[in-house]
Amino acid sequence: MKFTFYFLVLVSVVILSCNRANNKNINNDDDNGNNQAVGQLDPAFNNNGIVIINNALNPLGTTRKELRPLVKDPNSGQPERIYNRKNRKEKAVSLIPGVRVIEEVSLYAAAEDSQKRIIAVGDNGDRGAVDLVDLVLVRINNNGTLDTTFGGGDGLIEDDAKGDDVADHTRDMEIDSDGKIVVVGFGADDDDGTTVRDMIVRRFNDDGTRDNTFGGGDGLFVDVNTDSEGSAFEFDADGKIVVAGTIDDEAALWRLNSDGTLDTTFDGDGFVTLDAGTRANDVAIDGDGKIVICGDNFLDDDQGGVNNGDVNAFVARFNDDGTLDTTFDVDGIVNIDDVIEAAGQDILNAIAIDGAGKIVAAGHANNAGNEGDFQILVTRLNSDGSADDNFGTDSVVLVEFVVDEDHEGHDVIIDGNSILVTGRVSDNGATSAMLTARFNNNGTLDTTFSQDGIFVTQEPEEQEIVGNSLFIDSQARIVITGEFSGDPQGAVWRLR
Repeated sequence: MKFTFYFLVLVSVVILSCNRANNKNINNDDDNGNNQAVGQLDPAFNNNGIVIINNALNPLGTTRKELRPLVKDPNSGQPERIYNRKNRKEKAVSLIPGVRVIEEVSLYAAAEDSQKRIIAVGDNGDRGAVDLVDLVLVRINNNGTLDTTFGGGDGLIEDDAKGDDVADHTRDMEIDSDGKIVVVGFGADDDDGTTVRDMIVRRFNDDGTRDNTFGGGDGLFVDVNTDSEGSAFEFDADGKIVVAGTIDDEAALWRLNSDGTLDTTFDGDGFVTLDAGTRANDVAIDGDGKIVICGDNFLDDDQGGVNNGDVNAFVARFNDDGTLDTTFDVDGIVNIDDVIEAAGQDILNAIAIDGAGKIVAAGHANNAGNEGDFQILVTRLNSDGSADDNFGTDSVVLVEFVVDEDHEGHDVIIDGNSILVTGRVSDNGATSAMLTARFNNNGTLDTTFSQDGIFVTQEPEEQEIVGNSLFIDSQARIVITGEFSGDPQGAVWRLR
């Protein structure tokens, strides 16, 4: 990924980032063994490295501007500001022919199936109307074309879990050992002005149809708690589904059997919660089968909370039976704010566990309450919850790629001895760019990646380009899913 820019690395704090570990090594060779630059858009993927899922405002057959890496100004040597496009050339990129027009698509997660196809999940519709938001599944061939054998013949599936009066939001997906597609999210029902949410797990067959052997015979598990959301999940060693999210504004974990029923050996009823005013954003399972989550609290006014800029991240570890693991920082919970030792907000969105059993978490933080610009936050903990002093400064890396811009880390994965983080950098207005950065094992930027360690896209006027998740495919390429927000369009990037 490419962005030649001024950057500032502040190594003074520990913060975590949540997602999946992957032990493949990124190399410089394409499928034919030819040497290529690392961290650049892959032209073998839809001819330009990007697949865009259309919406109604960008109809079939039209074109849009190419999302290229940001470049340095040749005179000043400083990076071109995200919103400074005066001298930029535009190159038309054809949208995929034959794609059904789907309104306002956002993509949140993706995985590779056994045929090397990319399956991405998200949702679509008018966010202001609960009856117009449905799950969207997309299957993309290895060359970036939509797989017309999937769904209705155009590579797309829309799925409505709970009827027209419920908005279906998706957050995570994986492919199980049988090739079935498992998706986690929630349904939101606006009842008399009060939004009630239900965590939902769905399972689809390889062809995109619902797997009716899962859940209640309809391919669904729907949580019965009064207000719940699913944020992320992992399969454990037995194929059970471990879901992280919230129940009644408390960080929560559920464990489902592989048939979609609650596993009552997990805390007696299949789910467990933490303190009020917390949420779990991601989950990982370590080599001992212990469950690690990351998240943050959002304290109410009486607790001196969000109105005072006080949002604090945490990492917690649970035993296989759902109890907190007291061998992890004494009480099972590490408060990241104690590591950072600075006023402001710190948020962990993703978590991963490396080959040595160390916990890597990513998100974003600021040091000046609601007024300060956010920086990418990456932290690494030892397996006992203590700070890893071999990473960054006191186990924390804070990175500002562009001065006076807001940065967000949305996902993190481990690739051998490297750490990859995706998210966005924003001008604090209506414009942002997708960024992906690669760090060395000690927390420094890997300058063999995209020349300076970071890939950042340029974007059209008044567009917010966001990277939501990433994974490494079977050919050691980086696949990123996200969106062009405003009137969202789903996007999949592939970097070689």
